[in-house]
Amino acid sequence: MITTAASGWYVVRGPFFGYPVPPAEYLLAACGVFIVATYLFAWGLDRNYRSFKTERPDIDEEQNQTLDMPFGRR
Repeated sequence: MITTAASGWYVVRGPFFGYPVPPAEYLLAACGVFIVATYLFAWGLDRNYRSFKTERPDIDEEQNQTLDMPFGRR
């Protein structure tokens, strides 16, 4: 998360905060770091979420299953 924020700040600091614009190679590298860091952060959150056990049933979309819930059919 810190890497994502730092690389995003590096990209926008020139045009929006009055600093000189960094060279194109550094901007391209910072954009690449931002994309990779965002992907890894989302992957980590998804992996952490999947590790929790929930009471939600597994629904197979191909069979188009319905569940009997107290509030009615889905």
